Amino acid sequence: MQTSPSETVNLVCYSPEKRRDLKQCQDKHASLEISSAVKSPNKRLASSNEEYTISKKSRITATQLDFDYNESFSNRYHTLRQASDAAVFTTVDIKVKIMLKPEEKEPVCVRGTTKFKVDAMVVDRTNSMKLALWENCIDKAHICKSYHVQNCKIHMFNDTKFLSTNDKTVTSEIEAIIDVNLDGLEYQEYVITAKCIGLEVNCHSTCLLCNKKIAATSQIEDEMVTCTNCNITILANEVQTKLICQLVLKTADGKVTSYTAFNDAMQSFLNNVDSARSISNIDTKTLKLLVLKSGEEKMVVDKSVKVIAQFLSTTQDTPL
Repeated sequence: MQTSPSETVNLVCYSPEKRRDLKQCQDKHASLEISSAVKSPNKRLASSNEEYTISKKSRITATQLDFDYNESFSNRYHTLRQASDAAVFTTVDIKVKIMLKPEEKEPVCVRGTTKFKVDAMVVDRTNSMKLALWENCIDKAHICKSYHVQNCKIHMFNDTKFLSTNDKTVTSEIEAIIDVNLDGLEYQEYVITAKCIGLEVNCHSTCLLCNKKIAATSQIEDEMVTCTNCNITILANEVQTKLICQLVLKTADGKVTSYTAFNDAMQSFLNNVDSARSISNIDTKTLKLLVLKSGEEKMVVDKSVKVIAQFLSTTQDTPL
């Protein structure tokens, strides 16, 4: 709540009816008077601002103030560094690059309904942070690409803040963010340098919703196919093709480890060696030859599940 030309306070409201009135005032930038608001001894929103709570007896009425609406207070754009310092439950807009995004969607029971989520890692020029992608936002975000994510919210788990999308989140692709900050300790835990000394390439059809493999025995009826995992029925031409590459990596200390790479990761590799090539139309033999002859590569990986998220380009090798 703006209380002067240059000051704000936090206001907590538990009443659905009063929240509706406050939302209408927000949309119109209307001035209002709130009676019987109680100053909170503890700041639930973890902010330096004073905090007030609207009581059941509080009344919200229109009024006139001797100062104008300050547009800067409503600017929700945050860098990731600013987001990591902001109060929990703050709604923010961010411009980030997707660096790590698990291939498998995690089913989560939310108020009796199963929803899908993936925990991505995003970076910008200031920091790195976890971004929980829910439902429709999952398939709109791809590794190596940059996005303007509007209306995401700051949450906290185990004393660590993270960002989360919701039903009101809007995701739009933007021009690539090049000079990202790769110097964060959290991010560096996901980076390895290794040479591919062997690989196997396979592909299969996957469900558009749950991303699980559609069995070869699934019947196509009337141009439709039903996923045996989530029971969703989709048009046969909407079935996705997933590329699965099993790479044997050798690090500088001689350690040999097997990692898996999927479509986005292998596309990031092709972007580095030949930006004109696409993973959708390259033949298996050419892809294998390019990978085996590439030498040492720096990669973003998920060590817990042995998955390569993306291959870093030479412009990303030096942290800011």
